[in-house]
Amino acid sequence: MKNLSVILTLLLIAPIGYTLFSVFEIYHVQSIFMRGYGGIMRIMLLRILSPVLIDLGFIGIAVFLNVKMKYYENSIMCGTILLGFLVTVILNFGSLILFQWLK
Repeated sequence: MKNLSVILTLLLIAPIGYTLFSVFEIYHVQSIFMRGYGGIMRIMLLRILSPVLIDLGFIGIAVFLNVKMKYYENSIMCGTILLGFLVTVILNFGSLILFQWLK
């Protein structure tokens, strides 16, 4: 159970990477379309980056649970977070493919 807990804790980096990639993509598109208006507003960028702060909080809790040797609780928490992340990614790409097909 200890190894699974550590692996799931390390896999919590995936939602952060996905969020940062999405932020970069949105920032790039907004900078193209809003060139005359000074680009994307900083408050909007901070609002888009807020899920990263939440994910960092969960990583902090996961590390704390590993240090306290609460491997079962940590595995449940990390597994739930990763399962929710995977469902979100599948729904996003599924809807993208469906809308491309319906075009």
